[in-house]
Amino acid sequence: MAEEPDGGRLLDSPAERAKKEEAKQQTAEKLQRDKYRTRQLTFNGILTVATICTAIIVLYQNHFLSKSVVELTKQSKAMTDTLAETQKQTQAMIESAEASRDGIEVAEATLELNRESSKAALKQAQVSLDARSLSEYQLDIVQVGREIRVVRSAKS
Repeated sequence: MAEEPDGGRLLDSPAERAKKEEAKQQTAEKLQRDKYRTRQLTFNGILTVATICTAIIVLYQNHFLSKSVVELTKQSKAMTDTLAETQKQTQAMIESAEASRDGIEVAEATLELNRESSKAALKQAQVSLDARSLSEYQLDIVQVGREIRVVRSAKS
């Protein structure tokens, strides 16, 4: 509304009303744009904070994953060393078993030779007793296990 110099009021002209209406619309649009910008800045700020937090979490996880990889590498090396040592011990046990087997074979061969020798000695002792004449006692040669015994018995 326009004012007259004497203090009276005049009705606004259509052009003035249009200007006022346009000014109101521009003010409302400016307020709306300011609200939108404020919301957009707030959203961008929240998004930035979330991105920074995510990056911190990723770095933290990466730190622990790096430590885990180092520990796994150490454990793998230790397991490899243990496996190599176990293979050495297994090879030593195999060689020891082979040596024991060879020793057993030698012992069996020696035992067989001893048996043969004992049988021969027994036969020789029997032959010498047969050849010899004993008046009172008869001597019997008996093999008990690995031993050869001469037993006296009365003639029948």
